[in-house]
Amino acid sequence: RTRPKEERGVRVLAVATDADEAAPLLASAKRANARVDLLGVGGSENYGHDWKLRLVEAAVRDLPADQLVMVVDAYDVLVAPALGDGAAMIRAFDAFDRRVVFAAERRCWPDAALCNGGSHLNAGAFCGVARDVLQMLVETRRVFGAFAVCGGTDQRAYQRFWRARPDWIGLDADATLVLTTHGASWSVDLV
Repeated sequence: RTRPKEERGVRVLAVATDADEAAPLLASAKRANARVDLLGVGGSENYGHDWKLRLVEAAVRDLPADQLVMVVDAYDVLVAPALGDGAAMIRAFDAFDRRVVFAAERRCWPDAALCNGGSHLNAGAFCGVARDVLQMLVETRRVFGAFAVCGGTDQRAYQRFWRARPDWIGLDADATLVLTTHGASWSVDLV
């Protein structure tokens, strides 16, 4: 496992076809003093998860191998305040002792056969060192095929990777690194 360089801080990548819809993410990042790179602005949501994967893969390839990178959904994720403090974020990430850490959720979607109780992987947010994230992206596509083969969803593909490589993946069940809000029946005010 590659250790992230503390002085580099954290790079946040999000795919968003509409920057205005990403306003809550950008506001939470601003409060955390973190930078978010929006990928795909102006594109079409109809391009799908394979397009998203290619955008993220290209962006990660351009990062230093030891750069801590967080990949998040642009419309239903908020960044934790610790994100703005690169050293604190790296310590929080290192505490998981895994190559890649995904957000977690209680409901199992889209494939109950891949879940076995407890917390479930949420593909809406994950982080790791660029080298490890890139390897996971490439291996996920190589082993499990295009996301279209996985029912059109990146979540199912990453769940399959997690089941195949449990030693690689950690789940952030306590929202230490990131909070996903998809399907939440409550709202969050950023104050």
